[in-house]
Amino acid sequence: MLIIILSYILGAIPAGYLINKYFPITEYLSSSRSPLPSSAKKFLSLHGEQTLSIAADLFKGFITVLIVAYIGGSLSGGLRILVFPFVSPGLIHVGALVFAVLGHVFSVYVCGWGGRGVATAFGGFLFLMPKAALAAMLVFLIAAFFKKSIQFASLIASWSLPVLIWYFYRMNVPYQIAAVFLAILSLITHYKFLHTDIIDEQAAN
Repeated sequence: MLIIILSYILGAIPAGYLINKYFPITEYLSSSRSPLPSSAKKFLSLHGEQTLSIAADLFKGFITVLIVAYIGGSLSGGLRILVFPFVSPGLIHVGALVFAVLGHVFSVYVCGWGGRGVATAFGGFLFLMPKAALAAMLVFLIAAFFKKSIQFASLIASWSLPVLIWYFYRMNVPYQIAAVFLAILSLITHYKFLHTDIIDEQAAN
């Protein structure tokens, strides 16, 4: 139970918001004082904060599962059973990842609805299953390049992850179940985007 609480608390931290608020890196890099070329400045002025938020949430998911794995390896006996409600290390890691994402989506720090949870989930899977996570990130980049939509690319990458986990790691059932659950969660958190996109397409036709 304690590890679930810890995972939720870490996942609920609005990392993207905090880093953009207190470390306005993209504001400087997109300004006239920056040595970057004009094309890079233009990209950062349009997408810099979103990119930094994604990176911060990705790191949050990675470090949360890393901390859980470290604690799990350092405890033994009755204390381990008290901290970890699951016996299998795989279930411990999956539980940490799922509750970190739930903390991000339903964050107590922002009084309810937080982010969509895709970057946090990918950060956790980057620690647990790096091959599948990196391949899904490649899917994300390709989809974002052709569709020009972060939301669409996030959904495609989320649903590609369970398939990629099966391809690279075969019978890791707890991880596949977690990936499917988080993909369904991403579909729910992207509902507003999907609803708006369908309406726009109907209007265009």
